[in-house]
Amino acid sequence: MNVARCLLGLGLLVAIGCKHAPSPADGASAPAPGPSVALAVVTAPPSASASVASPPKEPEPSAVVLVRVREEIAFRVEAGFDSPSAIVDLALAAAGTDAGPPPSRAFVEREVLARLAEHTRAEETWKGPTVAERIERAFTKLERDGVFVVAFVGKSQDDANEIVRERAEAAKKAGKPIRGYAYFTQGDLKEALVSHSLLVFSSSLSTNDAAFRGVVELVIARLRESGLKVDWPFQNPAYVPSITGVEWKKRRGGGGDASVAK
Repeated sequence: MNVARCLLGLGLLVAIGCKHAPSPADGASAPAPGPSVALAVVTAPPSASASVASPPKEPEPSAVVLVRVREEIAFRVEAGFDSPSAIVDLALAAAGTDAGPPPSRAFVEREVLARLAEHTRAEETWKGPTVAERIERAFTKLERDGVFVVAFVGKSQDDANEIVRERAEAAKKAGKPIRGYAYFTQGDLKEALVSHSLLVFSSSLSTNDAAFRGVVELVIARLRESGLKVDWPFQNPAYVPSITGVEWKKRRGGGGDASVAK
């Protein structure tokens, strides 16, 4: 009985306390907030196995562009006259833009270095003087004879003849005893890699027919003295002599390790 009275009294006290407690709704000011508690944001440490972002992959050139680039590189390396950096520039130019974007320079540099390495390995199997070396010997003799010589100049005779003639005339004005000139073009050598016949153009600086024939005959004689076979149709200066049986092998002197940097 006493316990029941105690519980009843306690309930009345709680009810009275709740009734008289100030409330924001009654217009009473809210109690001052207690000290704020900062919530720490815990960030998990990066996983050691997280992948590192890799550089963007180079776009693969189209099949047409790839063929153009590799053909130009193969020709220039085999010809043996252009530096590695020049070959890179020429290959990029040959790629064009009509068949897709050109490859990156880094891509072409790798292609050039690979081709140079192949060429260097091939050189180790060559024996005796090559056709290229025999032509060099003949041209050296012709220079002593007063014939201005240039190898691998211009794309065709149309542009090369004017270039070489101007150089020969300039050399003569400078005091050198120049009587004529001889050359073969880039296009002629490219054709010779397939036909095995290399045209060699020559002319005198004089318009005299006898002088013209004399230079052509001298060029042919020097080429033959160097162990080359020369075909001269009809023994007529109107026809361009050609070196026949050409298997072009020109040493590059360690081109496989050459830098492609400018």
